[in-house]
Amino acid sequence: MAKKFASLKSQSLVATPLAQALSQEKTDIRSTITVLKELEDLIPPLQTSEREQLKENIDAEGIREPILLWKNEDKHIVIDGHNRYSIAQELEIKDFPFKVVDDLDSLIEVKDWMILNQLGRRNLSPTQASYLRGQLYNTAKQGHGGTDRLTPSSQNDHLDKKTHERLSEELNVSPKTIQRDGNYAQGMDFIEQANPELKRDILSGAVKVSKSDIEALAKANEVLDKKPQTISSPEDVKKLVTEIKGRKGTKASKPVSVKKAKGITSILFETPTNKASKKGKLKVSMKVGEETVVVEIGEKDVDKLMEQGFFGKEFKGR
Repeated sequence: MAKKFASLKSQSLVATPLAQALSQEKTDIRSTITVLKELEDLIPPLQTSEREQLKENIDAEGIREPILLWKNEDKHIVIDGHNRYSIAQELEIKDFPFKVVDDLDSLIEVKDWMILNQLGRRNLSPTQASYLRGQLYNTAKQGHGGTDRLTPSSQNDHLDKKTHERLSEELNVSPKTIQRDGNYAQGMDFIEQANPELKRDILSGAVKVSKSDIEALAKANEVLDKKPQTISSPEDVKKLVTEIKGRKGTKASKPVSVKKAKGITSILFETPTNKASKKGKLKVSMKVGEETVVVEIGEKDVDKLMEQGFFGKEFKGR
């Protein structure tokens, strides 16, 4: 009996340094954990009440599900469990479970893995799912996607199908839905440029904005002369959409030349369709009050439009 006890004691003494080494390794990893904003932005935000409930649960029970990390050089980047990690920092919880994912080779693969991981969960709202599918589509469409991480059965025919068709099969939605999702994601990213907080509020459900309006913002960078300084409300989004629709199909390129038009000022820009389309008339975009509209004008129309105050004060023609 004494020999057995001595043997167990000896084993315990041998195991202790190993346990200490493992504990130190975990501590070292925790000290290198990093959150990348571009990855955190892929995580659907929680509403305030949801986050408070999660915080209460973690405070009472600790973190039970491991936080997933991706090793990148000397950093360990959070790829799943952003909310749990953030709350652990607030509560000063240092001994939380984590797991290192080691089969992802690039940031693009990490992004695609995170999106697919989120889409596999049941608690996503329709707008959150749309945004994530759109991000996946836009990345894959540009040739940067890691869509080979989808089911192996689909990999052989990837080259024979368009991106939206391929993703529609994998994600069980229609090809048109995938394309609309791409526009939705572009629109949300446009909002983020002016107001990141509004984007988070829309995705969390705290603020309601028409999905079709956000999809329309996908064309904003192409159509608008400059990016808006602020987008503070759904009403601001609506105004932008109205302006985009007014300018749709136009290009803010070279000014219109109307040599015989006396007194004309402030024709804004010509459209691709103004090549003497209707008996010498020009289809142009111009200011009407606070709105920009597209109209057709001829030489005889100019004086009448001038009388009605349609033109500004400075001629922008050649």
